[in-house]
Formats: sequence, C-alpha cells, structure tokens
Amino acid sequence: MKIIAFVLSFALMLSSAFADDAALTKLLKDNKCEKCHKVTALGLADAKGKAPDLSHLSKDATGYEKGAKAWIQGWLKKEITKGGKKHAMAWKGSDADLGTLADGLIELDGRK
Repeated sequence: MKIIAFVLSFALMLSSAFADDAALTKLLKDNKCEKCHKVTALGLADAKGKAPDLSHLSKDATGYEKGAKAWIQGWLKKEITKGGKKHAMAWKGSDADLGTLADGLIELDGRK
C-alpha cells in the first residue's frame, strides 16, 4: 500500500512539473524571451542572441541569490543593473505573469 501511495504521489508531482513547464514555455514564447535566450531545460535552444541560457540563471545573475524573485522582476522591469547595464527589453506583460515567470525560472535553476 505504501508503494502505491509513493508511486501515485510521484506521478502527481511529475504531471505538475510538466504542466508548469508548459505554462513557463508559453510565457517565454509569448514575451519573445526565446529570441535571445536559450532555455535548454525546456527544449528552447534556437536563440540567435548571445544572452545566457535561462535554465541555470544563478550562474549568471549577480545578486540573484539575495532575492531571486525580486531580482528577476527588477531586472526585467529595467529597475536593476548588472555590470552597469540593464536588460535589453523592458517587461511588457502583467505583474502576475512576471511573478509566474520568475517562479518558473527559479524552479528550473533548482533542478541542477
């Protein structure tokens, strides 16, 4: 019985991750993030730009660890600089979508 419960909870966790991945992929595409950034963890690998792969954001983001979600949101809204520069494009979506995007990128980074 314990084995069945474990298998069911594991399957539920995986289906949730795949649903979140689909929502994150849609947000990234809707906001054209994949034009410059690869997100290899989600199979988005056709970017033409030299922007970092968003699959492992903490490797590239100075200050990221101190407040990951706030950092991502501030960076995308062009409120935060990195190396004296701001993100190339200002976020045009909703605050709710920006929060979802930040949460998704943090979760991807945690998969290492």
